[in-house]
Amino acid sequence: MSFQYPYQRILDLKEKETELAQIEYGSALHRLKLEESQLETLLSEKQRVTLMLEEMTTKSISAMQLIEVQQYLQHIEHVINQKKQEKGRVQQQADTALNQLVGRKKEQETWRILKEKRFNRYIEKQKKQEQNLMDELGSIKYSRDITGK
Repeated sequence: MSFQYPYQRILDLKEKETELAQIEYGSALHRLKLEESQLETLLSEKQRVTLMLEEMTTKSISAMQLIEVQQYLQHIEHVINQKKQEKGRVQQQADTALNQLVGRKKEQETWRILKEKRFNRYIEKQKKQEQNLMDELGSIKYSRDITGK
């Protein structure tokens, strides 16, 4: 008689849920890294335009060119603020995905431990049955030896 865990389907389901949570968390981390990369690019662009604006103020340029560069710098700052908000939202999603992953792992581990305990009880029961059988065989052999003499 082999061991069959009656809740194996639940354990399998919990394992699949954990796998999906890991994938979701990995995806959230990827999105977060992408947002951080885009933010870094924008900050670099802002620094470049700021330096360009400082150089332009020391040179003789038209007021229109100066206004255009200032407007572009304001636009970059606006986009940076939006990107920071988006990064915060994606960070929250990553945190939520991590919490779900941790919860799923705990559930899976609980079901795995229950299966292990059930299996250990099964093994103990098998050992006890085997020992009882050996004891009975020993008793039969002993009684044959006594009656056979």
